[in-house]
Amino acid sequence: MADTLIFKLRDAVAPLPGSASVRKMIVDDGLAYLERLSGEAGHDRDLQLKMARAYIKIGSVQGRPNEANLGDTEGALSSFRRAESTRSRPAAADLLTGRRGGLAVETA
Repeated sequence: MADTLIFKLRDAVAPLPGSASVRKMIVDDGLAYLERLSGEAGHDRDLQLKMARAYIKIGSVQGRPNEANLGDTEGALSSFRRAESTRSRPAAADLLTGRRGGLAVETA
């Protein structure tokens, strides 16, 4: 759920004219949700990977060039860093590299 809701809402409102305030709300709510969820992630590889994907999507909404974005480059960089740090946690890194029986998956 960490990434699914953010993906669906972002994709639904991105093409709508005047949707900046809705996209900002999605970003703010998404970041707050991920912050609360981070305490539960522990060693759950799947959850960590989903959270990393969600941070990437949020970063894209905040300021990824060549996409509809909020112009928040600093916020985007922060979200991309959070994705990387979440992805680098031992459990998620194992899943990404296929170690310990996990499946290797692309995150972008």
